[in-house]
Amino acid sequence: MTQIISSSSPTSTRNYLNDYKLLASVNDIFATLDKEKKIPLDLTFDLSLLESDIYSNLANFDEEKTQDINARLAVWRQVLEKFDAETPVSKLRLLFEEADSLSILPLEHLLTFYLTKTSKSTEDRDKTDLVVTRLGRTAFQTRESETFLLPPPELKSHLENIFTTFQLQTLTEDKLTATVSLIVEERKRLLTIRSLREMLEKQVLLKLRRIKNDLGDTFFQPIILSEIVALNVSLHNVFQDLFLAEQSRLTSFLSQQESGGIQRITAADQALASVIERPNKDENLSTLPTQVSLDANEIMEIIQGMRDILLMLDKQLQLLSEKVSVNNS
Repeated sequence: MTQIISSSSPTSTRNYLNDYKLLASVNDIFATLDKEKKIPLDLTFDLSLLESDIYSNLANFDEEKTQDINARLAVWRQVLEKFDAETPVSKLRLLFEEADSLSILPLEHLLTFYLTKTSKSTEDRDKTDLVVTRLGRTAFQTRESETFLLPPPELKSHLENIFTTFQLQTLTEDKLTATVSLIVEERKRLLTIRSLREMLEKQVLLKLRRIKNDLGDTFFQPIILSEIVALNVSLHNVFQDLFLAEQSRLTSFLSQQESGGIQRITAADQALASVIERPNKDENLSTLPTQVSLDANEIMEIIQGMRDILLMLDKQLQLLSEKVSVNNS
């Protein structure tokens, strides 16, 4: 659990209002996922009274009341972190797919919730990856930056403001130069991929996951997250272009051979998500990964996922080839 406020002065009390707004927004998001209504049952105090007490203490600072507010916020945060630990990345992704109109502010609050965790697991990294990419594309990804696959500078500045507001530690950019260069090089290599089969043979998705795993807590730094968003957008764009190119090639070929054609496949995002999402595993929240945590079975799942996509695209050609052979015999 993160204790954001350390001072007991009237000035620092204002930060409790930031905490309240953050937790209230995350609570609302999690409530949409909470089919068993576990969150309200875990809270032993009235949230509306907590808000009024914060405003009251802003107007008339009291040391004892400040400590009480801090304790109630801490309990609320613990409840939300407990619920989050039981929520897989896939469920959060599904929420975004179902609630396409989720606004920027809730996304920002959810991202801040993960950034302000004291201990971050691989699951937290994957969720942060998902949320910051969606925030970056929704709020800061311009047409130009998406075309040229560049990191949006506004996102980095926005992330730095979050770190400042919640007093999170940032590393100097000179300490992160090598890491940034590594991510940039991987983003450039994506542009050289010419087919889905090449992407599979080079194990691109597995390699990117290794890189993210090896970053540890450095992953959560503003400049790194900004580069990760650019990398993810590049991966999405390259994958989608290759996917649609294969689909177009098959559709064009088949339309010349028979009037029926093939059923078009349009869920490129879902296909990509199905092969890059990591299966849930129980992890010690206090232990950060120092090596790639994928076992042999998980590697095979990623490879098989890509093979399934290729087979899905090649199946119609195989069937047509057999039909042509029969007609010519």
